[in-house]
Amino acid sequence: MSSPPQNWPDAPFDGGWWADPTKVPGGGWIDHAIYQVDKLRWLLGEKVVRVTGRIANLVHKDLAVEDYGHAIVEFESGATFAIEDTWSGPAGCWRTASMLVGTNAAVGWDTMSPDLTTFGLSDESGWVSQPAPSDDSGVLDPLIDHLLGGDSGVLGSVEDAWENLAVCLAFYESAKTGRPVEVKHL
Repeated sequence: MSSPPQNWPDAPFDGGWWADPTKVPGGGWIDHAIYQVDKLRWLLGEKVVRVTGRIANLVHKDLAVEDYGHAIVEFESGATFAIEDTWSGPAGCWRTASMLVGTNAAVGWDTMSPDLTTFGLSDESGWVSQPAPSDDSGVLDPLIDHLLGGDSGVLGSVEDAWENLAVCLAFYESAKTGRPVEVKHL
């Protein structure tokens, strides 16, 4: 049986704050998607301008928040991404897949494979697989540098957190109204 996050490891799921709409803006989608929004904003160096969202309770019908969400996220340049997240899979089953497609090349990465696949980035034709770079996000080193007075520029700011949240709130407004929603920037 699948389940949303638990309050504590090995505790029975009782909803707790994870599923309390007075304490959280949403459920399964925001739980994971806020990190994807942050990654995309960092990769493109742009703001999200518009979001279209859909939510559902596919498995956990009695939750007060969604267990599934799908978004279309539009950036200033016109770049468009889909973000789909869920709490409706089997317990312990998770997957992250990313695909960036440009006019001259494409890059794909999926946690189901140790490889990064590229198209148009080498002299070889078709999709080319190669070992993916380490997922050492290096969060600790920039944090220590910052605390010691350095400025590696890697850490996100409070403004970044607010921008990410603004995108997620626009997603939920869109899911509620059924229309694309402009992101309210700070």
